Amino acid sequence: MLRTPARSHSRRGAVLIVVLAMLVLFAVLGLSFVLYSEAQLSAARGVKLSRNEETEPNPQAAAEGYLGGLIYDVGDTGDDLANPIRGHSLARSKYGYQAGVAGVLPYDADPLAKEQVETGPPIIKGAERLQAPPPRTTPFNFNGILDNRQILRYTWDPTSGMVFDPERFYGADDFRRSPTAALNGAYSGKDYAFTYPDRHDYYLAFQEPATGRILLPSFHRDVFG
Repeated sequence: MLRTPARSHSRRGAVLIVVLAMLVLFAVLGLSFVLYSEAQLSAARGVKLSRNEETEPNPQAAAEGYLGGLIYDVGDTGDDLANPIRGHSLARSKYGYQAGVAGVLPYDADPLAKEQVETGPPIIKGAERLQAPPPRTTPFNFNGILDNRQILRYTWDPTSGMVFDPERFYGADDFRRSPTAALNGAYSGKDYAFTYPDRHDYYLAFQEPATGRILLPSFHRDVFG
């Protein structure tokens, strides 16, 4: 008995399906790459816009500027009036600072007296003193501070427009009313014959010898908040 051989069922279009599948896969990969690239581009633009267009600060120059102010202090005009380190330098605490006058004698000043209404000129001692200022005719008041010895901030106050300069005894003189105004008042050096972590030596800290615990950090006094 003759048997008809079974015909093999050929899968027509299989190659076409494989090709289409590969095309779809490549399209998905390409679209993913495009979306990822656009996201990265948007993030990069955001970072660029958030940065200063100018040259980024030099860390070495920033460190030198800070250490220079901490050791030698800053000036009495211009941008120096915005520097909070003004009046609290190591050299000023040791030699005092008066523009145009070289301080060569360390620790030769007497503590600054409290400014108050007096009947006679206050006594200000020391080898580097100028003449004593006239007595005050009105109570001392600098932006609500009634004791000149409690002033720690020697920067220009844009609210009141006044500047209180370090190492100054104003007496009958008025405070500076402009950053460009000349210094007034009588010079009274800060180079006292002692150092102590108080208002005077604001850079000093106090460490407990037994435990090493910092009881009073530099540039902070609990009494002033």
